[in-house]
Amino acid sequence: MDAFVPTVFELWQWTGADACALPLESDWQVLVGNEALRELLCLRERQPGLPLEFYRDQVDGVECCAVVLIEGRPAAVIWAYDWRHKGHFLRLAQGEAEVRGLYSLPEWRGRGVGTVVTQTMCQYLSERGYTQLYAIIHSRNFSSLRVFRKASFEKLVDFKRAALFGPRYSTTERTTVAPFEPLWRFLREGRGPKSTDIRVSREEPLATAEARETTIAMSKKVQDRRARRIR
Repeated sequence: MDAFVPTVFELWQWTGADACALPLESDWQVLVGNEALRELLCLRERQPGLPLEFYRDQVDGVECCAVVLIEGRPAAVIWAYDWRHKGHFLRLAQGEAEVRGLYSLPEWRGRGVGTVVTQTMCQYLSERGYTQLYAIIHSRNFSSLRVFRKASFEKLVDFKRAALFGPRYSTTERTTVAPFEPLWRFLREGRGPKSTDIRVSREEPLATAEARETTIAMSKKVQDRRARRIR
């Protein structure tokens, strides 16, 4: 998949707050939260060269994960990103989270470890007050679609965008929101954004807020120049 070519992704939502815990085999161990992260640090020392998904705390700065161990060895991992972590695909509201970074090592695939680790992660988040849990899945990643369906997720909507850059889906507005939509509309239609078009969320990173303020300032400068030319 080309990261810059638009393709179809699906937004799924967890609906399994009342689901029963999945049965585990006798040699399985499932850890979540701080306990999982501590174990993961030890696993990386004992078994260097694990896939990137086992290092998301170092890459993205997240701290909440769940892992499945089989005979003491890592089998699967998944991470949780809440509204305070800016995601590539979702604009989350307060109290919401996205589960992503699911990975099962090849030797353990087909045994249900992906479903178990996903369901465990979601139950953990739900018990800690997260009201809505989401996942973004590529429309042709059939193995992941099966896993999330078994883990009590249901599809909400699909949308088309590139993997690395594009509009994010707002879970509150239930639509895609381009990062610089007011500026793009100005360039496309030749008019500046109204003040009501620009909403700076308290939850947004400072860089995003500054970018929005810059958009307003650029628009006002262009409008002032046009007014001087008319005079």
